[in-house]
Amino acid sequence: MRTYRSNAPGRYSASMSRVALISDIHGNVTALEAVLADIERRGIERIICLGDLVGKGPRSDLAVDICRDRCELVLRGNWDDFIGEGSPTPTSSWYQAQLGSERLAYVGSLPLCFDQVRRMSGSARFVTCFEVEGKKAPNAT
Repeated sequence: MRTYRSNAPGRYSASMSRVALISDIHGNVTALEAVLADIERRGIERIICLGDLVGKGPRSDLAVDICRDRCELVLRGNWDDFIGEGSPTPTSSWYQAQLGSERLAYVGSLPLCFDQVRRMSGSARFVTCFEVEGKKAPNAT
């Protein structure tokens, strides 16, 4: 365990455990397993996943299972929302079939934020802003 100290009163004055943040797995289980092995080798026990477990890669089903098992907290990303949407596209239909109803329900139940942990996702053309505590994020559409 590493101790963090700051000159600011009351800030990081106690020992803090290290936390690994992972995200954008997109069904790439090979990369996920490599990252988890590195996290374990470093002795980090707390893992938070910022979402996007599914889509793009070939093993979204296994990515969901691994993250559910290994992560202390898993947030829902924009691809997790896209795959679970009501109006299916050929892409979302393929992933929905791969995931099955139980995993889809799990992914759909994931929170968008937790306490002070929030995820914002976007690109120059598209930005997803989530409503938090009844207030939209600045520039939310």
